[in-house]
Amino acid sequence: MGNIKAIVLFTAVLTLILLGGAHNVAAQEVYLTPAGSIDLGQELVLRIRVTGVTDLSGFQIDLSYDPSVLSYTRTEEGTFLNSDGATTYSNLTTITVDTDTGMISDIIVFRYSSVGIGGDGILASVYFDTPVEGTSDIKLEQVLLSNSTAGEIHEIDTNTTIAVVSSGGVIPPDGDGGGGGGRGGTPGSPSIVVVAPEEPEEFQEGMTLIPGVVTVLKGTAIGLGTGLEEIHINVNKVVQGVKVNVDKFEAWPSPVTAPGDKIIYRHLDIITENLEAGIESVKVMINVEKSWLSDNLLEQDDVIISKYDSALNSWEDLETTFLTEDGTYYYYEAELDSLDGYLSLGGNIQEESVSAIVEKSILRFIKQNDELIFIASMSLAIFLILLIISLKTILKGAKLKDFTRFY
Repeated sequence: MGNIKAIVLFTAVLTLILLGGAHNVAAQEVYLTPAGSIDLGQELVLRIRVTGVTDLSGFQIDLSYDPSVLSYTRTEEGTFLNSDGATTYSNLTTITVDTDTGMISDIIVFRYSSVGIGGDGILASVYFDTPVEGTSDIKLEQVLLSNSTAGEIHEIDTNTTIAVVSSGGVIPPDGDGGGGGGRGGTPGSPSIVVVAPEEPEEFQEGMTLIPGVVTVLKGTAIGLGTGLEEIHINVNKVVQGVKVNVDKFEAWPSPVTAPGDKIIYRHLDIITENLEAGIESVKVMINVEKSWLSDNLLEQDDVIISKYDSALNSWEDLETTFLTEDGTYYYYEAELDSLDGYLSLGGNIQEESVSAIVEKSILRFIKQNDELIFIASMSLAIFLILLIISLKTILKGAKLKDFTRFY
């Protein structure tokens, strides 16, 4: 009920202003800061400031911006109108924002006081995300200032231009700063640029991912011994609080069945939070031990990465590209359109003739049971040696008896 009365009161004030109201005072200036450039993905804090004002009791402001460059998040009341301890009313949690056209309508704040306030200060702060590179004009479309006697305060509006750039932005994360009573910024027609880092950014749990910046997961972020070397993620919108978890297990959980005609190197389950809806593309890089390929009689080009489709209950073989090798591993990569779900790293069993299959099976058995075969071979060799010695002893004894009988 109190808010409704406040709105009615301020509407009456604005009506008096539009009808001519009481006395007018000298021209004041309302302007926007900061000016300059800002890095892509950095939060932009736009200050609506007033300078040289006398007896200010309240204001109503409309603001426009380019929604293809900036993404509106919120508006907060400035520190000027209540800097003397006066109670204020604002509608900032319920203002109308058209994110398609980029129009913020009816930013309203006024004082519950019989006297106004004078000087310089911040009327409001408007917050934007900077998801893409580009340049945005930001304009004061309508500004109404009123004094304590419901009179209109004439003002000069100064707009600004914001540019989003990839690197080298000059605006700090909190805009251009400035307190409630200080001037903190110069009126003019500045330009703010938002830009993206040129280098990939290493992932940290809970971080914000932004378009145009490759986020790289590696090392402990994806778990050791998973076979995953790196994960590269591109997003098509700003996503916040991103988490990625990679689990390795020995067998697929029911009802998932193993990919057919494959020897499995790693079984992986990847779970993400706050990411899938914003994914543009994903690239995974894996390492496969050369000794594993050798033990399973697989060749370098037999390695395949497969992704499980839970809707179809089937596996999709991804186009897997060989990258390089070192003394221990072969390295491969594949592109995905999503990250959540089961991932299989393994080797294709090629279609071959029966004799080739039998030959490979025998060789595989020998390689997988080499210790057992070695022990069996050694045992057989020792047995044969003992047998030969025994036979020689028997034969020698028989010859000796024959010789005695002869004489």
